[in-house]
Amino acid sequence: MTTLQRFVWLWSLVWKHPANRGARLSASLRVLRWQLQKRFTFWPMTVPVGTNRRFRIVHDSKFSSLVYYNRLPDWDEMNFLLRALRPTDGFIDIGANVGFYTILASTKVAPRNIHAIEANPANIRVLSDQLELNGLSEATVHPCAVGASRTQARFQGVDRETGQVTQHGTDQSYEVDVRPLDDLVPAPALPPDVFAKMDVEGYEVEVLLGACELLARRAVSVWLFELSDDNLRRHHRSAGDLLERLRDEGYSFFSWNETTRKLLPAQPLGGECQNYIACCRGAEWLAARLAS
Repeated sequence: MTTLQRFVWLWSLVWKHPANRGARLSASLRVLRWQLQKRFTFWPMTVPVGTNRRFRIVHDSKFSSLVYYNRLPDWDEMNFLLRALRPTDGFIDIGANVGFYTILASTKVAPRNIHAIEANPANIRVLSDQLELNGLSEATVHPCAVGASRTQARFQGVDRETGQVTQHGTDQSYEVDVRPLDDLVPAPALPPDVFAKMDVEGYEVEVLLGACELLARRAVSVWLFELSDDNLRRHHRSAGDLLERLRDEGYSFFSWNETTRKLLPAQPLGGECQNYIACCRGAEWLAARLAS
């Protein structure tokens, strides 16, 4: 794809994004401004998140660029969290990247109940800077990967967005600590309701294998994750393995449509990846949260 083709693709993505309805011209100008600024000045840019938080856009992070263009790039999932989270809840950001989900959750959840988990050292530095920018010293950063047991693993980090545990070491891979989620966030210490976002590039089953106590106690009320059979198969797992693991622990699967503001049963996985909401509290509990 040429530079022009990439720009046209990006412009089309921003033009069609639901957040930019009625303001497509200003969104297009943001694309042009940031594309020029990050190429020629390398100055960071800070944008508001809600009424009480800020987020620093990083020049080499595609996702943070999308935050600048679209404000809430994962439109359905991010709006779902904003509607469902309560101040007394907990939030676990597994694969926190440069920290936008963490900062977004902090607009609703007390910082002391936030855990951000990230293995990429470059992202950890940015994540820590984001927390410092917002005075969120009580939020906890866990600089490690999450898996089934305490060990070390090779981590492939080509860029900020695609880091993943790999069995094949390369010049761009490095060793990271792996810790079970049960060790990082013990169930007895958590608030009554916890939301957890997983973005681990197909490593979700291993994350759950290290969360036996959390699952048995149903300490995580809601899991948000991207279901991709292709990504899971890289780790010799499947979409069926992941869904069965959660279903066996009493979770039901949903999706949220922000445009219609409807909570729907999750559709069977098609050819592409899909975003899933797994809840152990039942549809009525979740619907009541979203409606209030």
